[in-house]
Amino acid sequence: MREFLDECDYLIHLVRCAIHNEQPQELPETFDFERVYQFGVHHQVANIAFYSVEKLERKPQDELYAKWEAHRNRAVILHVNQSYAAQEVRNDFQAAGLRFLEVQGTKIKPLYPQPEYRTMSDIDFIVALEDLTKAGQVLQQLGYQCEQLADVEINAFRKPNIHIELHTEYFPEDCAYRSVMASPFEAERHDINELYIYNMLHIAKHYFWKGCGIRRVLDAYFLNLHYGNLLDRKYVKSVFKAAGVRDFTAELSVLADRWFGEVQCAPQRSEMAVYILNSGLHGTARNRLDNLLEDLRSDGTRFYKLKYFLQRIRGTKGTLHHTYPILKRHKILYPFCWLHRACRTLRPNKMKRLCKEVKTVLRNK
Repeated sequence: MREFLDECDYLIHLVRCAIHNEQPQELPETFDFERVYQFGVHHQVANIAFYSVEKLERKPQDELYAKWEAHRNRAVILHVNQSYAAQEVRNDFQAAGLRFLEVQGTKIKPLYPQPEYRTMSDIDFIVALEDLTKAGQVLQQLGYQCEQLADVEINAFRKPNIHIELHTEYFPEDCAYRSVMASPFEAERHDINELYIYNMLHIAKHYFWKGCGIRRVLDAYFLNLHYGNLLDRKYVKSVFKAAGVRDFTAELSVLADRWFGEVQCAPQRSEMAVYILNSGLHGTARNRLDNLLEDLRSDGTRFYKLKYFLQRIRGTKGTLHHTYPILKRHKILYPFCWLHRACRTLRPNKMKRLCKEVKTVLRNK
């Protein structure tokens, strides 16, 4: 019998048993099912955990059990809706002669034992930049409301619950990983190596930005399970080395195997595990602040806190291009956009949050 550190550790056990179709251990008497459920929602794996909860002899109380079951059922319905929507978009993009790639969720879902296990908040496609406007028009004809961002992305929504994002590159302009992968439609190959590299870099982007949760580790587990023996390891490692994430991906893979591998491992918490469990799927604002300050400090920047505040007010190049697309065509407007952004940042309704952020930065060591 395995011992559990806390409710989050037990949640990981439920998820592991679900993906391996094993009988889970009963909830320890000192643990609370409500906390297990809330951790599951926070990390977007509550739907998977419910398949194990169904097998328990001592189930949650009726109200919580019904809420948990409804959460699982919504995930199944969303999967059905998204699968139909994705195929509809594929067909219409092909009919329109558009070049496109699928990334993230729709490519990872088939790796899971049941595709509905892997939830998605949106459906991601990459289209050629010159085809972006036409792709948006195709989505509008399918009933989507579209918003074009900085001339390089489109966010689209259709009732009741379908979100689609169209990108034109693997990573945004201000992401350090953009330079280590060829542009999507210039790459010599679109094989499992590129798929694996992109998804592991995407996990790293979230991890070092604001943090990432259990579901990202589960993605890494299935990527390694299905592709680990098929990769061109020399090529993959060279890309990870260029991106500065070789050690990160190695440690993440070890953690993924400890949590979800065939053999149950004794519970222990590495620094990475603690960070991930505290982050939730989408990370935290505090993680982002700490990571930014650490980046500035590690670069040897004197007065790194002052530099942070200046960046915070002025914004990065990528942020400015996102907020003010006109800057890509008229760079002379940078000073005016900086001033406008500073005025927005210092508005009275944002001062309380800004003051809290200032105190946090000043206390950082």
